[in-house]
Amino acid sequence: MPRYQHYDYTRQALDWNKYRLIYEGGQAFIDKYLNQFSTKESTEDFNERKKTTYIPAHAKAILTDVRNAVFQRLVDITRNDCSDAYLDFVDTNVDGNGTSMLGFIGTKILPELLPLGRVGVFVDRADLGPMPTAQQLADNPPYLYIYRAEDILTVTPDERGGIKAAYLRNTIDVEKDGLVIDKAEQYKKICFNEAGFVEITTYDHNEDEATAVTQTLGIRTMPFVLFDLGESLLKDIANHQIALLNMGSSDVNFAIKANFPFYVEQYDIRTESPHLKDNDRETNTGQPTKKAGTTQGRQYPIGTERPAFINPSSECLQISMQKQQQLAAEARQLVNLTIQNLQPVRQSADSRSADDQRTIQSGMAYIGLALQRGEQQIADAFVGYEASNHEPRIIYPTDYELKTDTDRLEEAEKHFDLMDRLPSQKYQLSLARKAIRTLFGPQLSHADIDAIMDEMFKLPIINTNTLKEDLEAGIVSDATASLLRGYPAAEIEAARKSHTDRLARIAIAQSEGAAAARGVDTQGDAGSEKDLSQQTPGTTRGEGSD
Repeated sequence: MPRYQHYDYTRQALDWNKYRLIYEGGQAFIDKYLNQFSTKESTEDFNERKKTTYIPAHAKAILTDVRNAVFQRLVDITRNDCSDAYLDFVDTNVDGNGTSMLGFIGTKILPELLPLGRVGVFVDRADLGPMPTAQQLADNPPYLYIYRAEDILTVTPDERGGIKAAYLRNTIDVEKDGLVIDKAEQYKKICFNEAGFVEITTYDHNEDEATAVTQTLGIRTMPFVLFDLGESLLKDIANHQIALLNMGSSDVNFAIKANFPFYVEQYDIRTESPHLKDNDRETNTGQPTKKAGTTQGRQYPIGTERPAFINPSSECLQISMQKQQQLAAEARQLVNLTIQNLQPVRQSADSRSADDQRTIQSGMAYIGLALQRGEQQIADAFVGYEASNHEPRIIYPTDYELKTDTDRLEEAEKHFDLMDRLPSQKYQLSLARKAIRTLFGPQLSHADIDAIMDEMFKLPIINTNTLKEDLEAGIVSDATASLLRGYPAAEIEAARKSHTDRLARIAIAQSEGAAAARGVDTQGDAGSEKDLSQQTPGTTRGEGSD
């Protein structure tokens, strides 16, 4: 038993192992939870049935839908008062392998958080010595890696919803001649020392105090973050998945073995007499000697029942399949109820007040709140490594409905339509940012969004919904309209000259009379000028030709 372990860890570990097998599936799940029917099924038959058993991964499919619903809305995360280094960190490389924060949450955190209910994240940084240079700090940003629920042996929460001490288990590779040959366990104790700095003590697999190594980090913020839902989303449907596994295995076994109808034929009991012999049967076994099948004919005496093929009734199979459909639907309903009943855990008084005031439209918003608290603590730890004065504020969306590209376009158009409601450029810029983020989602990084917004800040106004009407009404100049349309600054003068030249050509064409107007104008606008000259006020086509 480890040196430090929560009093309820053993019970929880059994549940975590069960949930992990259910979510990950594979042969390990079949080996663990496929049951032998009864003593009537031999071990040989059971092993044969196991070979054809499939995994009805309904529980995983349900959690995948939840993950997708959450993940799709994470593009709307707002990160205020964050340093440029942190924004670059979350956009490009949070784990040292080029993964964004969005990708890290989707591929690392959610696949652990949803089925098991908790996952830890450690904000680590390379040891740069006591006096690192600014260039060393810039070249070696912090990076993240996760701890599975089973490896979080015990934690002590603080009054603000964070962690003040933790005891964790690591699994490391054992190498020989540069090649991995085995694995070994390490243990890591994280706490604050008397000076208020984070202190990490690393033990080997024996947890020997004599070989332990203690390191003091130059930060006062806990680098270990716990994402916690309070309970697994599989808690109420785990046994549904096990039941579906065994029922599905039974159905497949029945379908395979009962798929071969067997041949029956009446016979005269008198032929069993040792003095008589049935030419169609073997003397010793009484089995047919003639072939019987769908391509073989068979004679039978007049007055007797004809031979036939019979097969077991499929009614039991149909009932089983209906029950499986009912279990799958019930599992989805139970997960929805579990999500709706989730409550934020270990939150401070401030966050509880914010939760009370925040309108939560979906039960999945609680998952979003857990992610928000976790990233907020990651951002705080990042600031601790930076030793900066930034106070980042991370805000996750509260609406986690699945949206198609059409839905995103409609939502963005609503933002654009609202831009002319208030004559505030800051209000319009805020709506523009939301619309851009809604339209492009994860395709644009924070840097790209900021570049777009910088371009818009340089404009006198950004609302172009009524630009054409304003220009025709004379309340905006040609120069401003040209600028807002994105044309080069010199384009307005060239356009005015072209327009003046065109008007002059039209006037000349009208003064020369209808005959001259029917000629070909090689200036590029001949068609429109000819029509104008032919349709002078008070005349129509054909008048004055007599």
